[in-house]
Amino acid sequence: LNFALKVSLKGLVHKLYEYNLLSSNLLRRLIVFAHTSGIQVSDQDFKAERRKYKAHFRKLNKWSSIRNTATGHYDKNTISQIEALNEIKIEEVFSVAIAFFASNIAFLKMLNTVRSNSLL
Repeated sequence: LNFALKVSLKGLVHKLYEYNLLSSNLLRRLIVFAHTSGIQVSDQDFKAERRKYKAHFRKLNKWSSIRNTATGHYDKNTISQIEALNEIKIEEVFSVAIAFFASNIAFLKMLNTVRSNSLL
């Protein structure tokens, strides 16, 4: 049952890992877009929000070997795939996912608040 749960979580691990790679670049682009659109947004607020979840993002970044072997780029060696899947820590995946979603929601709320205030 434990291994089956890890297999079922591999898609989430992959999506979180990939989106995290994209999101740091996307976040910078959103801040630049806001500035060029005349929306005053504080870079420091975004950085402070990201720092709240830094420990979780570090864990997420350590999932690269799992991603490269068993979630997105399947290793030809089945044994190494199974070993990579066994590296998945179920509670860690859930805590990282919650932190990741919470930080993204906070960023969107900041942008929405700033945008709403700039329209007044």
